[in-house]
Amino acid sequence: MGGDGGCHPNGRKFMRGTMEKSKEEKERLKQPDRREQILIRTRTCALSNEALQPGSPVVADEVGNLFSKEAVLKRLLDKNMPVEFSHIRGLRDVIECRFFANPSWSEEGKSSEAAGGTSSSGPGMQWSTDNDSLSPYSCPVASVEMNGRHPFVVLRGTTKPVNVLSERAIKQVGTDALQEEYGPFTGDDVIKVVPSEEERPQLVARMAARREEERIRKAEKQRKKDKKRKQGGAQDAPVESAGSPKKAKKPDVPIAAAKVADPIAAKYLGDVMSEAGKLIQTQKQANSTYNSLFKGTGSQKATKAEHQFIVQSGFRYNLG
Repeated sequence: MGGDGGCHPNGRKFMRGTMEKSKEEKERLKQPDRREQILIRTRTCALSNEALQPGSPVVADEVGNLFSKEAVLKRLLDKNMPVEFSHIRGLRDVIECRFFANPSWSEEGKSSEAAGGTSSSGPGMQWSTDNDSLSPYSCPVASVEMNGRHPFVVLRGTTKPVNVLSERAIKQVGTDALQEEYGPFTGDDVIKVVPSEEERPQLVARMAARREEERIRKAEKQRKKDKKRKQGGAQDAPVESAGSPKKAKKPDVPIAAAKVADPIAAKYLGDVMSEAGKLIQTQKQANSTYNSLFKGTGSQKATKAEHQFIVQSGFRYNLG
């Protein structure tokens, strides 16, 4: 060919390496796909390894793991929580995730129902871990799906209807602008969902620091409460000093000196006193022993009639 006396080149010589994968590409293929890992972790319970059902309660810990609330409750009741999740001591240590429904997911479910298929938004629908599948959740601020491509965060402490947003929304809009609709929360309340192995130690350290700060705050509050209780007990106890004057006892007021506002009561008391005096005189004349009460012998002084008392109708009277 060519008629110039040259040789015919072998085409394989110029295509060397095109049919074989490079060493770097082989190493890359050996490692699992990062996006696929995130996608599986966002759609699977880290405790039971079962798929998270759309619409079922989902909770997250302070390290960013996602769980089915039912699985967490079962483990807590059975008291067999794995060691890697031992930081979950109760429901107070998890955050309930409130997602924003993806409109595309709902539209796909309606179109599937119209075609006679199964609704993808139904309560029993298991969402796929395929990279190309739609996610039932999305970010209401940045309008990105929770499909493994975009990192998401969960906000701790907020009581608003949605507390799961994309990291892009936090960076672009800022925490101050999101306070009114998704707050209140601070920078420490932003927890990344399914973080990488490099980000995990930072979240663990932040969780430990927050719990230690909370423990110190509770101990200080209890100390102040006990101090206040002791001070209150000391003030309530009566304290009598040696030089403090004692209350003087009220002297007995004779009934004759007492002022009776009711004339009927005054007449009744006068009749009682008169009858009592007559009874004493009669008893003195009839009984010598009774008479000796008023006339003592030796150094004993005579007891006057006005020093005797009678009780009539719950009142105490002087007979003098």
